[in-house]
Amino acid sequence: MSTHDHFALALPKGVTSGFRPIKDGSAYDALIPRPNAKDTVIIEDGEVTDTVELMGKTVLKYLKDTERLAEQLKGRNVKETCYKVWSFLYHHIQYRLDEPGLEQLRRPARSWADRREGIDCDCFSIFCSSLLLHLGIPHRFRIAKYDGGPWQHVYVVAGEGKTHWILDPVLSAFDFEKPYTDKKDFPMTLQGI
Repeated sequence: MSTHDHFALALPKGVTSGFRPIKDGSAYDALIPRPNAKDTVIIEDGEVTDTVELMGKTVLKYLKDTERLAEQLKGRNVKETCYKVWSFLYHHIQYRLDEPGLEQLRRPARSWADRREGIDCDCFSIFCSSLLLHLGIPHRFRIAKYDGGPWQHVYVVAGEGKTHWILDPVLSAFDFEKPYTDKKDFPMTLQGI
């Protein structure tokens, strides 16, 4: 979803998106495999459902990328685990939009390798979904529109029913969801979307 140019507008005071200082993270390097030189899926902006389907396929194809890291992020309960996943992604990986017209879907290992340059919301969602699958936490990808425009953003909603948490590492607040004008959810399982 590289068309979220209006996304940073109208965030409540104290919630930010965009460039932020990130932690070193080298202590986690041994837990995440090194990626291949060319393992980023690049597609032209197209139908959003196609992009979300490719995101699900990317999660499943590279699920082993986060196998060892997931155990390090397990909390005492689902909410604490979700917070730890969000916090890890927010504090260790820079946020940056993809080039206009192109969508880069990175496997988690590639996102980790690119963490200083930055990744966008699709790649954060792929990484997050991979971790949650290992941790056995039900979740879904949520795409959102703002101000009635095109689909602009994707993030993860973890949990089921009324008990859920928003994991959007683009934003500086855990369990915060920018008010949208429309949304679609795509449940993610070990069988895909």
